[in-house]
Amino acid sequence: MEENKVTPQYSNEYFAHIEEERKKFKKIYTATNAGRIIVSLLSIAIIVVAFILAQGPLKSNSFTVLIVGGVIGLAVLGAATLIFNKIRKEKISKYMDVYYSEVNNYLFKETFTVTANQSDRVMLEDFDKNELYKDIVSCPSRNVAYLKNDNLDLKSYEISGQAIANGDKKAHPVFVGKIFEQKNNYEGEKIVVYFKAKKQELALPPTALDGVEEVENTDKYVIYSNNKEYKKVLKKAVMAAINKIEVNDILIDGSISITKGMTYVALGLDDAIMAVPYKEPVNEVPYKTLNSCMDKVLGLIESLKD
Repeated sequence: MEENKVTPQYSNEYFAHIEEERKKFKKIYTATNAGRIIVSLLSIAIIVVAFILAQGPLKSNSFTVLIVGGVIGLAVLGAATLIFNKIRKEKISKYMDVYYSEVNNYLFKETFTVTANQSDRVMLEDFDKNELYKDIVSCPSRNVAYLKNDNLDLKSYEISGQAIANGDKKAHPVFVGKIFEQKNNYEGEKIVVYFKAKKQELALPPTALDGVEEVENTDKYVIYSNNKEYKKVLKKAVMAAINKIEVNDILIDGSISITKGMTYVALGLDDAIMAVPYKEPVNEVPYKTLNSCMDKVLGLIESLKD
């Protein structure tokens, strides 16, 4: 289906740049798909011609003709596939670099110095350190970025935690969203705060809570910890910041995990953020919603720093 020729009007240059690169990528994607079809037809034609020749004027050498025709047809198809895949890989890599760079600029550039290497990934053993989810078997990640200003020094990334539990044969997601990491000086037992989802069918609450006591439960959040003095960590300023967090259609739910040496703030995000646009124009509205939450999230992280 032909894409709408009307270019969306964006409120900033970040999404305009993303959309420009998306169109370039889609053009290459469409062209390479068409090229694959043409080469596939050409390869079939070569094999068919070889078959016809083997049944007619070259019948005496039919076996050789069929072998040569088949090899040439498959070689053409294989070589073209490699070339098309290489072109597509290069273009998608460029598009992803632009996409995440501009999203990070939109969300963080005004308050942080942002550095990122889009080849960076979060290892399974590092994801497990947040102590929020159990039975994790894989955690594909992307957009690993480092955010620094006078008050905070954060690592952020988007990640999908996949688990196999309760006899399941296939992995299923237990977390999909963005995580922030901030070093701390905490030495006690872990403290977990879960922000409840408005839509329970979309909720992905922490699962690594076996043996951890539920110490508070309100309409907005639940607090878990075996540290009897957890309120010394979740002091008045922290609780004020916690109460400012509001879940919505984009920020589905969220968790704080305070562990020895590291604080994690995990934001469960909707597909409108987590699905990178390829076929359709970039929609900046979900990012505006996320951005409206980000000041409160970063304020919460700063309140947890001390």
